[in-house]
Amino acid sequence: MAATLLGGLAVLSFEIPHWAAANVLTSLYGTAAGGWSRTPGAETNPGPTLVVYVGDNVTVHMVSEDNADHGVFIDFNDDGHIEPGTDVSSPTGLDVTFSFIVPAAPGQHYYYCSIHSPNAAGHYAPGGLMDGVLQVVASPSATFAAPGPTTSWTGGTTHNVTFDLTASDPPTSLTIWVNFSYSGGAQGGTIVGPIPGTANPNTVAWATPAFSAMDVRMSVTARDTNGAQGTSSSAPFEVDSTPPTIGTRLPAPNAANVPLNANVVVTWSEGMATAVSGSTSSFAVQRLSDGAWIAGAVSWSSDGTQMTFSPTPRFDPSTMYRVVVNGSARDDSDPGNRFAGPDSWPFTTGTGVDTTPPTILNVAANPTAQVTGATVSIRADAMDDVAVASVSAHVQGPGFDANLTMVYGGGTSWYANRTYGTQGNYSFTAWAVDGTGNAASRSGFFSITAAPVPAPTGVLAHVLSDGTIHVIWSPVTGGTIAGYNIYRATAATGPFARLTPTPLPSSGPAFYIDRTAQPGVMYYYVVRAVDVNGQESPPSAVVTARVPGTAIAPAPDNMLTIVAGGAVAVAGIAIAILWWRKKK
Repeated sequence: MAATLLGGLAVLSFEIPHWAAANVLTSLYGTAAGGWSRTPGAETNPGPTLVVYVGDNVTVHMVSEDNADHGVFIDFNDDGHIEPGTDVSSPTGLDVTFSFIVPAAPGQHYYYCSIHSPNAAGHYAPGGLMDGVLQVVASPSATFAAPGPTTSWTGGTTHNVTFDLTASDPPTSLTIWVNFSYSGGAQGGTIVGPIPGTANPNTVAWATPAFSAMDVRMSVTARDTNGAQGTSSSAPFEVDSTPPTIGTRLPAPNAANVPLNANVVVTWSEGMATAVSGSTSSFAVQRLSDGAWIAGAVSWSSDGTQMTFSPTPRFDPSTMYRVVVNGSARDDSDPGNRFAGPDSWPFTTGTGVDTTPPTILNVAANPTAQVTGATVSIRADAMDDVAVASVSAHVQGPGFDANLTMVYGGGTSWYANRTYGTQGNYSFTAWAVDGTGNAASRSGFFSITAAPVPAPTGVLAHVLSDGTIHVIWSPVTGGTIAGYNIYRATAATGPFARLTPTPLPSSGPAFYIDRTAQPGVMYYYVVRAVDVNGQESPPSAVVTARVPGTAIAPAPDNMLTIVAGGAVAVAGIAIAILWWRKKK
């Protein structure tokens, strides 16, 4: 942790959420005629610009210098109004201590005197009496150009991690660490750091280890000169260190009486670099009687796992051929794992052609009703008088239209597993194709409904010096989340009573201020997410907090009111109001 003084406002910056916040006391002075100041008698209008970081826990000693009542209103949602439902107490007192946690609202906001700043209509706007700028700075962050969500890097080779740094300081003044993780974060390591940032874009070479995983993430941790630190992660991507293999061959090795109109179909264990793997240097068919190489056209399935070679003209009758696949074939990672070839196999043609299409015995979706983000398995049972070459599924639904390559599951079984993110009804048609291009189809249906709302994570409870309890949490991702409800109990097992009359909007800061907590009582809190249909998530993990057992007696004529909790409950916006009056 690092406590720094930014323009006279004490700010506590923390590295990552597990750092504990602390109160740092400074002073702010105000007069109706002069405005605001950080030192006595130096008021200006507008007042000084105050710089804070998202998540900072700030405590300020407030003093009135003109025998007038004043209040401080921080307009974090920039609408120029104190939100309906805000609890405003009678102004009293010489000075007070004002504590607040800076919400996740980076950018320039304004603070006002809640008494002298509004116009006749009660609207707060810059340019009036007793206003000033509150600059909320987000922790340093990184935006990745590489890797991206579709990246597949070959293990055992070197790749460039490229990203832009964003911070209040120039990127060159930041200190950075670059790490990687996979297997749900259980595996990983450090790539580099600490090193200084560079002008954007930043590029770090990564000698990628030889492992295989689909959920690899890069992370960049950046720290600025004030000690504020943030960690940004890339979208998950693939590292592939596994050489491709051939799964099925059609015609099969040593097959006899192959139809004259047959195609050569090679099914790979993974997606291939199609331009290279389908070229004549990687794949060829040879007539063994005279050694001639056969002309033809190569096509690929949409996922690059199946290659089909159609000879031109058709194969000769009663003739032996040989299929050759060379080691230059490689998978579709960058730069690619090479096939451990070469490989070859013969087959012999018959005298007739095949005009009989496959038979699809059955199709089904399992389950027929699924939730968003969960897997639907489309299955088909197909057979042919010679051999089924491939089965695919054309799936259509809300905003979705795609052909899925189905995987051979043994016997007559084929399947394609996929998740779907949009609610609604879907239809699919399974197409079975034999080695000569004859096709048959059969259709089915399934539906997608709303997924259960996930419980919020990262829930913490802080007791501030003003006797309030701040409950914070990590926002739940997903476009269906509308807001959050906060519940409190005096025992770990409940019962839990809801504190929020209406859900706190998901667009607002992810915290709630409990101003009704009594000293000496241990409180238990949970947070539930609410979707657009009003469905609540399971409760979060329980967190606890207790205001010290002896209530802090206020000084004579001194009353402090923190209004953020009421405002958040109504509009999800953190608003802090502080009143004071100089003694006479």
